Amino acid sequence: MVRKSSINKYELDVRKGLQELFDKCRHNMKHSGDLLLCQQNGFIDYKGRPCVGLGDEGLNCMQQVNFISFNGIGNITDDNDYYKKEGNNFFYGNSEFEADIIRQHITYMNIWENSYFLRVFTQVVNVLNGLNYNWNLTFKNLKPNQKSEQIREGIIKLLDLSPNFQRILKDAYVGQIRNAVAHTQYHCIQGGILYDNYSPS
Repeated sequence: MVRKSSINKYELDVRKGLQELFDKCRHNMKHSGDLLLCQQNGFIDYKGRPCVGLGDEGLNCMQQVNFISFNGIGNITDDNDYYKKEGNNFFYGNSEFEADIIRQHITYMNIWENSYFLRVFTQVVNVLNGLNYNWNLTFKNLKPNQKSEQIREGIIKLLDLSPNFQRILKDAYVGQIRNAVAHTQYHCIQGGILYDNYSPS
């Protein structure tokens, strides 16, 4: 369950950050069609020809992308005290509160563990920094820890030209959440979630 007040709080920042990112990309791109290639996913096919479309990575990740697109942000509440009220219960794993948290974790993982998403995002960052579109870029064989490194070093760190969007991603991406979900190192208690592996650094 996502509080509507949280959505309202971040929506304007995200819109401004995206506008800044794409304005800078348009200004810095080497070729007039580079952003279009990012959006249409240019890649080299199995015969060595340039193509646009989903490609292997897109097809492999289609269920994750569709899950996010179809379900959106998930359940929303206008009740700012929702977590306080629900958090005083003892949890057995079958409450609506817990189901919503699990759905949010799945959505989080489907975004940050998605090699297609990482590929497109990396291409946009390359265009932002005045680099050529990389037709041969692929992440389909990256291990989870390599994906985390790509997010930190190959995306967030390289967003200096778009500081507002960089700040948003720094806030949004917490690699420890991925590890906690993957290894069941969290529990619901007192209106929130405790991550056993959490560290502010």
